[in-house]
Amino acid sequence: MPAIQAAPWSGKAWRLHRRTYGPTDSGGALLVSGRYHRAPDQFPRSEVWVALYLALSPEVSLGEVVRHFAPQLLPQLNEYRLSEIDVALEAVLDCRDAAALGLSPEDLTCDYDFAMTQEVGMLEEIVDWCRTNPELEAARREARSHFFGEDELPVEYWPGTGDLISKERRFLGYFLFNWELPSGEHPVSESAVKRLYQGDVQAEALTAVRGARFVFAFATGITGRSVYLELEKERFEVRSAQWAANLHRGLVVVAHLLPVRHGYWLPGPGWAELPFTLGDGMRGNLAEMQIDPITFERMLQHRSCPPDEEPRPEPPRDDDLDAAVARMTH
Repeated sequence: MPAIQAAPWSGKAWRLHRRTYGPTDSGGALLVSGRYHRAPDQFPRSEVWVALYLALSPEVSLGEVVRHFAPQLLPQLNEYRLSEIDVALEAVLDCRDAAALGLSPEDLTCDYDFAMTQEVGMLEEIVDWCRTNPELEAARREARSHFFGEDELPVEYWPGTGDLISKERRFLGYFLFNWELPSGEHPVSESAVKRLYQGDVQAEALTAVRGARFVFAFATGITGRSVYLELEKERFEVRSAQWAANLHRGLVVVAHLLPVRHGYWLPGPGWAELPFTLGDGMRGNLAEMQIDPITFERMLQHRSCPPDEEPRPEPPRDDDLDAAVARMTH
């Protein structure tokens, strides 16, 4: 996924709800599936989770209900009440900019296809759990040191890859899908899935995180919000409106990809496009050119030494041409 991080938020919110439910009662979400939740009308009980839908103004909460009412049903609004709620949350994703999530506005507002928003919600919940869970603090610290390196080699990131958010998202991708916990659990995201979900939802999420791939591939085409990547004989249809809007045919992409339903793939946190294209010869040998996240980060840092490699000796420094000739002829 593109760069976006959860942050604390507190303030006033409003909800227009039937009198049979309290202001913070999400029981109504168990009746019909919605944009960010699943209900038993479409999913088995083991795949159900609820959501409480709030608005940041009373007018928006009223409009959200009224837009579903035919004129003859407007008198039913007498069964509703408008509640003002004090909200304090530790982790909130700001989805007002759909492009920052790698999606289009239609992905977040479509009234008929909720699959993408439900999958995005699940993936970002896993990412945030791994990013903030206190039990993983020591593991995150060790992984961060290994990922970015603590030697004294100079670092000069490629343009567009050295900002704090981009680096953090690439680290999270590495931490989630490549780092192994002392308990032996690998990837870390597997531990998150086991703690967050149960039943068929857990099984579906485990299949996705266990099937995650870190690929160095090139784009062969773009259709709608699908970007098609090729890695020799392998093909990936990646669902991302931001990719579709910003990538072009032939561009090289390095990313974690997660398999989801219907044969699609989603971008994991932290991906990068490289400012060059590949010739036919390189495309035919792309499998041999695959790299791991650490090597890729060193490349972005303009450092090619692995973190556990012995420091390279200082290059010789000659005062003049005669000194250089004398050194090389002895």
